[in-house]
Amino acid sequence: MALMPVLMGLAPAHAQQASSLPATNTIILELDFEDWAEPKTALVSARVGIITQQTQSGLIQARIKAVAEDASNHAAWRMAKLTPAGGARGAALWQAMVETRMTPDELGRLERTLSQYENGDSRGTFTIERIDFAPTLAEIQAVRAALRAQAYQQAAREIRQLNLAFPDKTYRIASITFAHGIDYQNIPLSQILGDATALPRGHSGMRREGEASHVTMTARVTLIATPRPAGSSASAAGNTGAGATDQAATMGDQGAARDRVAAGQRSP
Repeated sequence: MALMPVLMGLAPAHAQQASSLPATNTIILELDFEDWAEPKTALVSARVGIITQQTQSGLIQARIKAVAEDASNHAAWRMAKLTPAGGARGAALWQAMVETRMTPDELGRLERTLSQYENGDSRGTFTIERIDFAPTLAEIQAVRAALRAQAYQQAAREIRQLNLAFPDKTYRIASITFAHGIDYQNIPLSQILGDATALPRGHSGMRREGEASHVTMTARVTLIATPRPAGSSASAAGNTGAGATDQAATMGDQGAARDRVAAGQRSP
């Protein structure tokens, strides 16, 4: 984690307009944090093909989902793409991409189920295209919420140190902005080591089980100071630091509440 305090005199012009205080009363911190998002499920993509005389989209989709469920013995497939692929003797060939999430145990059962499934015109064709242990949005948001909590705590510690170093001023948080990053593209360790772990036939996966994604976050924290009221003791700096901790904790609670709403969860 890197700390980069910058005096207001070196800050961008728009930051100067945000406060009418003297330049030396504003400090900007650039805080960097990192963690790993470890997925519990894999995103499984499969291609389904059927030949049918049906023309209604709803009936075609129902037939495709039935083929996917029969071939995989798994019910939670979602239609990602549906396209006509030509026709013969009055019947149309349709192909679809379907997706679902599976745990490692479910992937093992999928391998056994597919070994007994026979592709054919009457039953339809089913082929696994991709298995990717990429984290879900909820898993990424949970990591980001934890990183923001670290940022709030670090900002509170910086305020306590500033108030002790400058007892004639009271520092507080003016604003915090976040920049997020996630590395989906790094080469999985299993590919580097040449891991040949068996997975369902026909797959081409980006990540294998246990391969986490690197999540980074940069917090830009703006601190401003006001003169300490006359007659207040230097020990008030400690109380001000505690107030900053409460302020940061409130921000953390509000951020966590927003994450729960975004994930469709109830607040406790």
